Amino acid sequence: MKKVKILILGSKEYPFGCGDDKIKSGGIETYTEGLVDELKKNKDINIAIITRKFQNQKSHQINENIEIWRVNWIRGFYFRNISFNFSAFIKAFSLDFDVILAQGPIAVFFSVILSKFKKFKLIARCAGISTSQPQYSKVLRKIFFYLEKYVYERADAVVFGSAEEKTQFEKKLGFMPKNNKIIPSGVKIHIFVSDKKTIEKYNPKNKTLICFVGRLLQVKGVKYLIQAVNMLDKKIQEKIKILIVGDGTLRIELETLAKDNYLNDIIEFTGHKSKEECNQIMQISDIFILPSISEGLPLAVLEAMANKCTLIVTDIGLPVKNKKDGLVVAPKNPEEIKNAIELLMSNRELREELSKNAFEKVKKEYTWKKAVEKYLKIVE
Repeated sequence: MKKVKILILGSKEYPFGCGDDKIKSGGIETYTEGLVDELKKNKDINIAIITRKFQNQKSHQINENIEIWRVNWIRGFYFRNISFNFSAFIKAFSLDFDVILAQGPIAVFFSVILSKFKKFKLIARCAGISTSQPQYSKVLRKIFFYLEKYVYERADAVVFGSAEEKTQFEKKLGFMPKNNKIIPSGVKIHIFVSDKKTIEKYNPKNKTLICFVGRLLQVKGVKYLIQAVNMLDKKIQEKIKILIVGDGTLRIELETLAKDNYLNDIIEFTGHKSKEECNQIMQISDIFILPSISEGLPLAVLEAMANKCTLIVTDIGLPVKNKKDGLVVAPKNPEEIKNAIELLMSNRELREELSKNAFEKVKKEYTWKKAVEKYLKIVE
């Protein structure tokens, strides 16, 4: 293929984990790092990334075929995203590129405006539907509804992580962009080792280890997991250990909920962990639970599959088939989460079968090499 320069917008950190923001970043940042690691192998592609500038970081760096621009932003839950994307928009005016990959509605919005002044192909990656985010007010969700309809109708191509995410998009926004593509995320398959230090730290009593990995926001539905654990029979409670891995605005509220229900001996909040530590925790975990109310295709689910965890996920459009490669439960329903935990605790054979099927699925279908090949077909 001919030389092409791709500008990536929407990632609040690059590399993932380099920032000092108390509000932790998530899926877009992990996705960007995985995608860029594969893209940079193609020397016909020059990659430019505009991301946030943190203390003691350079504003501009070039590393082989990757160029990184870091811009100023305003801290705070409601300001950090829009201020960063506005600064990225201003910076993009001074750059030359052939293609923009914009992730999330705000980055896509500024890219649509940018397209009025520059000629480029705009690829929009949905990365979740903001209209469904319960942490936003009704007014803000309504604004996002019209914003998302406006921007995704104007992109040259819209990328979904799965057929299920595409279905949810059409159901919630009431339309489907003409040029839409399904490009599953990639995930790294890890070499499995017996990590005695991680076991001693998080599961010294060798209980059945259940983990959640993600930001502690309302949309993640962690309170329903805690309620489900509280509903379990005492005999099952004695056999399990729950790790809530991550941080966010609801952490204190969730810790209080666990404490008020006398679950401190069962549920441990680890706080934010690096990507490597999250993988170590998943490798020693038996079950991974995602109790979310709304999602795109979170990489944490794919990482859990790659780490041979048995999945319990909510029915929100994830590529998990009930009793085939995981258990699927209704969102906002602690009773169904409880029943799923009890089923897996009582049926080890089912647990191992679901885990094996999920691992084979992710190994076959979710590779960054395949993802890049599909992106390049859009670019050509």
